[in-house]
Amino acid sequence: MRRYAEFLLERGWYLTAHFRRAIQASRFRMPKIVMASIMVAAIPQAGSAGTRTPELLVTGPVQTIYRWTTDRCDDEHLPDAPARAFRRADGRVALLATHRENWLLLGDTLENLRSECRTVLSTNSLKAQGGAGEHWIQAVYTTNGRQIHALVSQDFSKETRRKGCRPNGLAGQCWFNSIASATSDDMGETFALGPTVAALGNEYPNGQTGRFGFFTTSNIAKGPDGKNYMIAFTDSRKARGNCLFQTEDPTNPLRWRAWGGLRFDVDLTLFSAAASCVPIGVGVFQNEIRSLLWSPAHRLWFVVTTARLKMPGDEAPVPGFYASTSPDLFTWSPLQRIMKAPTRPREEQMQYFVSYPSLIDSGSRSLIFDTIEAGSLWLFFTWHHLRNGQGTFNRDLVAVPLRLQPCAIQNYHQGIILRTS
Repeated sequence: MRRYAEFLLERGWYLTAHFRRAIQASRFRMPKIVMASIMVAAIPQAGSAGTRTPELLVTGPVQTIYRWTTDRCDDEHLPDAPARAFRRADGRVALLATHRENWLLLGDTLENLRSECRTVLSTNSLKAQGGAGEHWIQAVYTTNGRQIHALVSQDFSKETRRKGCRPNGLAGQCWFNSIASATSDDMGETFALGPTVAALGNEYPNGQTGRFGFFTTSNIAKGPDGKNYMIAFTDSRKARGNCLFQTEDPTNPLRWRAWGGLRFDVDLTLFSAAASCVPIGVGVFQNEIRSLLWSPAHRLWFVVTTARLKMPGDEAPVPGFYASTSPDLFTWSPLQRIMKAPTRPREEQMQYFVSYPSLIDSGSRSLIFDTIEAGSLWLFFTWHHLRNGQGTFNRDLVAVPLRLQPCAIQNYHQGIILRTS
């Protein structure tokens, strides 16, 4: 514990935190309007009288950013990963929310995006060239808007089954995954695969039940210490949960190191099946952390995820999108609901479900939108349309506007009370 405290102090983190629980329950009505609120923790800092508790307020209805039935240029141009945005050297904003045929949205602003009808990283083309796996861009990083560096989820499930693995009706059986890298020298118009960032060996282990490896990442975000962070979800025999990674240079995929319990000393680029990171937020997070943002004004990290929780006023656990905050990436506030929504197919109803939440502040001055600065945010997510309860390619990218407020207020939008103090 002493070494852990020294580690935090060396990096300027605050070691005390006083969290406040929200008492206001979220309310949700689909698909015309979303009504929700959330209160998240604030950190009283040394020498101050304390910081007012910030909260995220929904300020308007769900907006469709990309409608698959009318906007697609290819059937596989569908949102199948959290939305990631970056500013290009030509002044335009690019957004990726990709399937294995990774595609791009472009616009003058985050609020004005259109499909470019272009595949920027094609799984089918890579396989035609003898490549293995299927690829989903998960995170991006750039310092100039021209050279773009990406983290990529690499799924080897089909190769695993071809080698003889049989799913036998078990969820996740034969699913072997790693995190690779990719680079672009043309503002994200095309990407080329690079070295592996995180892997647990080279193949699915004999006797494994369930999925194995590293599966998803958050976006990349720079902290107040000048280091860069991302969170990758792992599932293995040794660990299951969200592992924190750090690097001083995101342009070099071999420099990422995972948290090992005392320091960032776990090198997962070596394909060692014996390697293991130590997950963060155990007991707080039920699922993958999808988005990671730093708020300089609040000295807090914000994350979003999916969960099913029973909160004050709930009769039963409620599925939806939830948020948590941390001053140091290790101590996390209890999850608070952003919005109620069905997050699994067929469990709540048979028409749709939602997934892949991502927070983006359109007013962030960062080229990769990894900060909360203007307090005006968008919660992006994927809306899956079902047919008789079964999944289809028909998925829309949608977003709901949020605002970060210092305290609870009464807010009205189109005659609907969004929040009652």
